[in-house]
Amino acid sequence: MLSYPGGPVVYRGGNNDVSFFKELKRRNVFRVGVAYAISDWILIQALSIFFHSWATPDFGAPS
Repeated sequence: MLSYPGGPVVYRGGNNDVSFFKELKRRNVFRVGVAYAISDWILIQALSIFFHSWATPDFGAPS
C-alpha cells in the first residue's frame, strides 16, 4: 500500500460515494477540472482565429 503524508486514505463504513466526493473536493479536483476546461476553451478560440488568418485548409481548422 502506498503511504501518504497524512497516512493512507481509508474509508470506514458509511456511504463510500459521499466519502469519495469529499476526497475529490479536498484534493481540489473539481477546481483543476474547471481551470483545464476554461484554458482549453480559450486555446481553441485562439487557434480558430489563427487558423483562419493563416489561410489554412478547411480540414485543418476546427469548425
